[in-house]
Amino acid sequence: MESGKNLKGTVLVIVLIIITFVVVVATTALRSGTLLYELALDRVEQTTQLRAAQALAYYGIAYCKNLKKEQTESEHKDHRLTFDQWPPPKGIYQGTLTITPKEKGYLIQAILEKQGDQLCSIQSEIGPKKKRWKILSWDLH
Repeated sequence: MESGKNLKGTVLVIVLIIITFVVVVATTALRSGTLLYELALDRVEQTTQLRAAQALAYYGIAYCKNLKKEQTESEHKDHRLTFDQWPPPKGIYQGTLTITPKEKGYLIQAILEKQGDQLCSIQSEIGPKKKRWKILSWDLH
């Protein structure tokens, strides 16, 4: 009879070890899954911010093309555009676009902000190249 009691205790210890192992593996898998989910959310947010900043810079390029048509040589001056909601009409970001004339082109700086914090900045230079307007430089900050 005593060997039966020892067998019941041994089975109980083995079951406890197996349950502990399963709990540790499940907790590790849950933590990894949570971290991957947070990483995916951060990636989506970063991509959204980058695309909004790119849209602001492209808007600046289109604005420069209109400026070139409307301005004479004596009217070359800096332009600064601010947007309370970017992208329009109900964007969650604020945008600032600074356009500075250069010799034959323009220097464009697009700054994307959210609640006063700068999220992304793009500096671009455009100018004529072989009778067409081209992006000469594109720097992401």
